[in-house]
Amino acid sequence: MIKKLLLVLLVSLFAVGNVNAQKQKRSMKPKKKECFERPYCVEPSVSPVCDTLNVDTLGAKMFETVEGLKPSFPGDLLNFIALNLQYPPELSENTVSGRVIVKFFVTPSGRCCLFRIMRSVDPYLDREALRVLKLMPAWEWERRPKQGVWQLVPVTFRLL
Repeated sequence: MIKKLLLVLLVSLFAVGNVNAQKQKRSMKPKKKECFERPYCVEPSVSPVCDTLNVDTLGAKMFETVEGLKPSFPGDLLNFIALNLQYPPELSENTVSGRVIVKFFVTPSGRCCLFRIMRSVDPYLDREALRVLKLMPAWEWERRPKQGVWQLVPVTFRLL
């Protein structure tokens, strides 16, 4: 009698353990995180076409910075963009206009790299926005941080 009772108790413990194990399915894959460690930046490529293929449709915060650590462009950023921006001749017939939003990483040394298109209007406009932003000089920091930050810059194309 005691043996049967112990056997029933043991079987019920295995059944309860099996049910609990099936409820908690955990994946061995690590969770996806945006790379904020120390990204490796290379010099701007000759052909910015490959950057336009990585159109990121997810939203992003305007500035992902630590309080008080915000880089600044040396001079007027909008004036720099206006002086260097050229409307692509391929689109002159279609009169395409709009705002391309570009996200890039500012390293602790002030260099800009890892350019991504956050909002695209046309591939030609994306290429031109990337070309102009890759011409930017190094940004300045109030005090040098340990890690860089992501920045968003809108580039507006408008035919007059």
